[in-house]
Amino acid sequence: MITANAGPDQVVAPSAAVTLDASGSTQSGGKRLTFSWEQTSGAPVTLTGATTANPTFTAPAEIGPLEFLVRVDDGAPGDMTDTVIVTVDSTPIVPPIADFETMTVTKVYLDASQGFDPDREGLTVTWTQTSGPAVTIDGASSPIASFVSPRDRTDLGFRVTICDSSGQCASEDVAVTIHKWTRIVAAPSHVVALRSDGTVWGWGMNNYGELGPSIRHHGYPIRINDLTGVVDVQVGPSGTFSRLANGMLYAQGYNSHGSLGIANVVPSVADSVTVATPVDAKFQSSPSFAYAGSGSLS
Repeated sequence: MITANAGPDQVVAPSAAVTLDASGSTQSGGKRLTFSWEQTSGAPVTLTGATTANPTFTAPAEIGPLEFLVRVDDGAPGDMTDTVIVTVDSTPIVPPIADFETMTVTKVYLDASQGFDPDREGLTVTWTQTSGPAVTIDGASSPIASFVSPRDRTDLGFRVTICDSSGQCASEDVAVTIHKWTRIVAAPSHVVALRSDGTVWGWGMNNYGELGPSIRHHGYPIRINDLTGVVDVQVGPSGTFSRLANGMLYAQGYNSHGSLGIANVVPSVADSVTVATPVDAKFQSSPSFAYAGSGSLS
């Protein structure tokens, strides 16, 4: 007795290489089987190896179902047949998602809302975490998900998978670097913060370049110079000072009376001017904020 088995139905992308599989066909007496495949519906394709258990073809560019029939014979009178459906369907498009940086104890958003399906089928979205300390993803089945970043500096990885109703899926990975503030100091009109990666950020009024040469006022943290490896920061009424591990000091802001340490005393606006200073220079304490693990300032 022959049992014909054309294999499971498949969903493939346009122009994909497809293999049919009748190797699950059986003959109770153990006789050798022969196979004959033919296409019975759908956009025509060319079968290679149509007299084998595993013929191949290239899927057409046209979207839609293709049906194939396999005839299985053991040489005795009578044969058995089975059919299989191969559905050609476009893979959903996942938008490129750039890696990004953020701060500790912050609500962070993951956005794949620009994903779409060329066939205009309904999409399902799934966000999963792939690396780093575990966080709770809110809206993990929505195009825009969110989580609260951990309290410590760390790296996190996430993956979004978008599938259509035919089971075609596409994925995109995104890396999120979590930084923390290690020191925050405040002047009367501006605030400067040292980040865990050794970069300097600030916000507030920017009348004299104390927050860099860009727009005058900032209501949120921006990077205020291109320094890296900064180990300490301090502020004056209209100036910002950044110290590197080797003791080199950089100043930016208003140089009235040489307050930035520049030789001339003519008031001027400067950005990251190198100041001659002893290698063991350290800042004296001044009003500052401590960044607590809970995300609060004290």
